Amino acid sequence: RGGARIYDRNGVLLYEFVDEFSGLRRPVPLTEISEWMIRATIATEDASFYENNGLNIRGLARAAIENFSPFSTTFLQGSGGSSITQQLAKNVYIPLEQRQERSIDRKLKEAAIALELTDRYSKDQILEWYLNSISYGGIYVGVEAASEGYFDKKASELTIAEAALLAGIPQSPARFNPFENPLLATARQHEVLGLMVRHGEITPEQAEVARNELLTFRVNRFEIEAAHFVLGRIAQEITARFGERALFEDGLEVYTTLDLGLQHEAQRILEQKILENEETSGGHNGALLALNPHTGEILVYIGSRDYFRDDIEGRNDNIISLNSPGSTLKPFTYMTALISGWSTGTAILDTPITIIDPGTGGFFSPRNPSGDFQGVITVERALGNSLNIPAFKTIIFAGVNETVALLKQVGITTLDAPGGYGPALTLGGVDITLLDLTYAYSVLASGGVMRGQAVLEPFDPGERALEPVALLSVVDADGTVLYEFTEPEERRVVGANFAGLITGILSDGSNQCITFGCGGLNLASRPSAQKTGTSEPFLNSRGIGDTWAFGYTPDLVAGVWAGNADNSPMRNITSTRISGRSWREFMEFAHEYLELPPRAFPQPGGIVERELCWPSGKLPTDTCPLINRYTGLFAADVLSNDPEALEALQDTWWQEVAIDTRTGLLATSQTPAAFVSNEIRLVFPPEEVEEWNGLTEWAVANGIISLLAPTEDSSTTGALLRVTTPTASSVVSGQLSITGRAASPEFQRFDVEWGRGSDPSTWVRLRSSTRAVTLGQLASWDTATVPNGAYTIRVTLLDGERGTLRFRVPVTVDNGEDGAPVDLAPFALFSSPLDSSVVQGTVVVTANAFSGDLLDVVLEVGAGLQPATWTQISRGTEPVISGAVGAWETTEFEDGLYTLRLTVRDRTLGAAQATIILTVRND
Repeated sequence: RGGARIYDRNGVLLYEFVDEFSGLRRPVPLTEISEWMIRATIATEDASFYENNGLNIRGLARAAIENFSPFSTTFLQGSGGSSITQQLAKNVYIPLEQRQERSIDRKLKEAAIALELTDRYSKDQILEWYLNSISYGGIYVGVEAASEGYFDKKASELTIAEAALLAGIPQSPARFNPFENPLLATARQHEVLGLMVRHGEITPEQAEVARNELLTFRVNRFEIEAAHFVLGRIAQEITARFGERALFEDGLEVYTTLDLGLQHEAQRILEQKILENEETSGGHNGALLALNPHTGEILVYIGSRDYFRDDIEGRNDNIISLNSPGSTLKPFTYMTALISGWSTGTAILDTPITIIDPGTGGFFSPRNPSGDFQGVITVERALGNSLNIPAFKTIIFAGVNETVALLKQVGITTLDAPGGYGPALTLGGVDITLLDLTYAYSVLASGGVMRGQAVLEPFDPGERALEPVALLSVVDADGTVLYEFTEPEERRVVGANFAGLITGILSDGSNQCITFGCGGLNLASRPSAQKTGTSEPFLNSRGIGDTWAFGYTPDLVAGVWAGNADNSPMRNITSTRISGRSWREFMEFAHEYLELPPRAFPQPGGIVERELCWPSGKLPTDTCPLINRYTGLFAADVLSNDPEALEALQDTWWQEVAIDTRTGLLATSQTPAAFVSNEIRLVFPPEEVEEWNGLTEWAVANGIISLLAPTEDSSTTGALLRVTTPTASSVVSGQLSITGRAASPEFQRFDVEWGRGSDPSTWVRLRSSTRAVTLGQLASWDTATVPNGAYTIRVTLLDGERGTLRFRVPVTVDNGEDGAPVDLAPFALFSSPLDSSVVQGTVVVTANAFSGDLLDVVLEVGAGLQPATWTQISRGTEPVISGAVGAWETTEFEDGLYTLRLTVRDRTLGAAQATIILTVRND
C-alpha cells in the first residue's frame, strides 16, 4: 500500500511519506551501537529486559488493570505494557494490518512469540534485532539510519543526550520526530533521561549535563513543499483521524486546502521583505498564514522563512509558536468596551496613568510609541492609531476578565496563566500564536461568525470548538473515500454589529493619520481592515521581540509574524516594515490570483447613530453646548430603555460652575454675591488629568481655554494676591493709588495693568516688579489720562510652583469735566490670525496698534504658553489701524504651541500688550 501522498487543493504533489519498512535501513551489530543508546532503550522500553522471560510482567499487570478493570471506562484502551521482545515479535511476525489492534488474540500471539524468541536466542541478539528494526520517525528504520539521518554520525558515536532523544522516538514516531516537533521531542528526551537515572543507567549529574547539551542536527533537505504544513498539521490530523500507522502503510491520497501557487508567492514576498531589512534589524525569520473566512480553509501556511535552515531554527513552526502579540489584541479590547456601552465616538483621555502591576507588585505606567499624549481622543481614532494609553484605559473600563473571555470566544487558546492577567494584556503582556490570532481576525472578517471544522482535540471550557480546515479529502489505496470536507461548521461567537463596528474602525483610513498617515495601513485596491503589533518583551531594554500584521477583506484573511525563532531581540524595526509590507503585497497579489473582485464590507444591522457631546463622547444633556455636538455609532443592544442604564451613558463633563469673577477661580462661600457668576464650564475627571501637564496646552490648541473649569477656589489666591483699594465697582478719579498684596512662597514677579471695559481685550501696564509686596502700594494710575467710563484693574502674580494668579477689580473712572476728552492711551489688539488658530507657512499678522504719543509697535513670538524668551518678528514706529504689523515665517520653527505678543509703547503713558496663542503645524 505504501506511504501517504499529500497534494495541494489543485492536485499538485507536496510530499510522499515513506513507509519505514521500505525506508532507510542500515543494520549494524550490537557492538557498533553506543552503550548509551542501549542503556537508554532498556531504561525506556523494558527495564527488566536482561532478567525477564521475554514478557514485561510488571507492564502486563499494569496494562491488565488499565484494560480490563471494571472501573475503567476505556476497555482495551490502556497502555500496552510490551517488553522489547514483545515489540520485536509484533514488528516482525504480526501482519501490518493487525499491529494496531488491541485484541486479546493479538496480545496472546505476541506473548507466545516473545517467549519462543527468548528460549531460542540470546538477549543481545534480540536487542540487536530490535534496535535495527524499530522506527525512529520519518524514513528512518533502525538506530544506524536514525543516527546518521538526525545527527550525521554512526550509532556507535551517540552521546547520552543524543541516545536519550532517539530512544524516546519509538513510543510515537510522528509525535516525537525532532524535525517536525522539536519541543515535544526535547520534552520526551528529558523524560528518558529521568528513566535512565531511575534505573541506575546514568547518574543525576550526567542527566543534568545531557539536558543542557546543545544538539546539532544534520541539515536534512529533502523534496517537500510546505514542510511545516505537511509534516505538522497534516501529519497530526491524519494520525488523529486514522491512526499512528496510516501515514506510512495505508497508501492514502490526501488532498489538502493549501494552494501551492499562492504559497510560493507568499514565500517569495516574505523572503524579499526579510532580506531587505535583515542587516539593519537583526530579524531573520518570518511566518505567514492565510485563511478563507467563508470556510475556514488554510490557503497558505509558511511556518518559517526556510524549513531547512538550522541557523534560524527553521524547523520551528512559528505559526503555532508562542510570542508576544504587541498591539494586535486591541481590537478585541475595544469590542469588549463597545459591548459594555461605549460607542465609536466615546472619548478616552490619552493622559498619564500609573497603576500597580499585579504581576510584579511594582508601579507600571504605559507609554505611547511616540512618548507623547493626545489628550482627548475618540475610540475610533485611538484604535486606528494604535495608541497604548487609551487601550490600557479601555481594558480597565471593559474589564480584564471580560476581555479574556471574549478573546477565548473568538479563538485564542493560550490564556491559561494561573494568576490571571492585568491591564497590560492588551499591550501584549501575554503569549499568543499566529494561528489563533489569524483565526480570531477571520471572525471579524465574517461578521462575528467562526467557520471551520470541529476541533479534533477539545480545548479548555470556554474556548473555541472549531479550528481551521486543512483537509479536503482522504482516499485509501482501494479508492474508498475515508474523509471529505463538504461544508464548514459555523458558530456565531460575537454579534454582527460589534464585529461590524470594529471593522468599520480598522477599515477607515482617516482613523490612522496620527501614527501611520491617513490610510497608511489599508490596501490601495479594495476595502480592507488591518492591525499591526510590535512587542517589546525585554526587561530594561527597548529591543523589539516580534512584529505582526493581521488584516482582512470580506474574502481573505492573512496574518504575518516577523522576528527570531530563538527570541533574540531585533532593532530599528516596526510592524509596518517586514510584517506590514509582506501582508499588503501578499493580499494585493492573492486577490488577483484568486480572482476576487473588490467588495465592500457588509453593513450589519443593529448599529445606530446618536448625537454625542464633545469632548466626553457621551450622550448630551442640556448643559452640553450645541456647538460641541457630533455623532457616533452604538450597537443598538447597549442603548437600553432603562433610565439608570442610559444615565450612565450621559455626559457629565459640562457642568454649571460658580466662578469668582475677580480671580477666575471657583467661588467660595466667602465670595460676595456680586462677584459670583454661574457658568457652564468643562470639568474633566480629576483622576484622569492630575498627572497630565499638557491640559492647558490642549485646551488652548482646541480653543476652549476660557471654558476650562478651574480646579482651585479663590480662597488660596486671596491669601497671596488681592487688591484692597480701590474696592470693586467703586468710582475713582485723579491719581489713584492701587494697594494690596502680591507675595507668594515661590514669588517671581507681579504686573499691574488696566483695561477698557468690564472684559478688556488689551491691557496697559502700569508697573512690573520682581519685588513682592506683602501689604502696600502696588502701583499708581493717573486716571485723568483716560476718558470717563468703565475700566478693569488687573494684578497678575507669577509663582514658580503655582503658575500665574490673577485678581481683577472693576472700577468706573469719573473725572468730571476734567476727564480726558479722547483716549490717547496705548492700544493693542490682534485682528488675525484668530486666537487658538492652527497656522503654517508665512503668517501675515494684522492688528490695531496706536497711541497718543507712539514710541514703537513691536511683534514678538515665544515658545509655549509662558515663553521664557522672545524672538522679535517686526518693529515699527507708525500706528496701525486694521493693518499688517508683521509676517511670521513658521517654517523656521518646530511644530507646537507659540505665543504672539504685540506691544504698543507710548512715550509718556506706558505700554499696552495683547497676546494670542497659535499652533504651528507645518507637516
